[in-house]
Amino acid sequence: MTLRLSTDDGITWLESLLLHEGPAAYSDLIRIDQEKFGCLFEAGSQSAYERIVFQQILVK
Repeated sequence: MTLRLSTDDGITWLESLLLHEGPAAYSDLIRIDQEKFGCLFEAGSQSAYERIVFQQILVK
């Protein structure tokens, strides 16, 4: 699962952040506050459907 940033409506992708290296599925991204985002997604080591993960991302 990789989170990517575009500031030009998806024409270019300036930055990326790997959240999970293994299989992953459905995700949802929310803004928690001015300094944090949250990403909820399905992930696992053998299958994307082994568990649900919530990860906070700090904004630089």
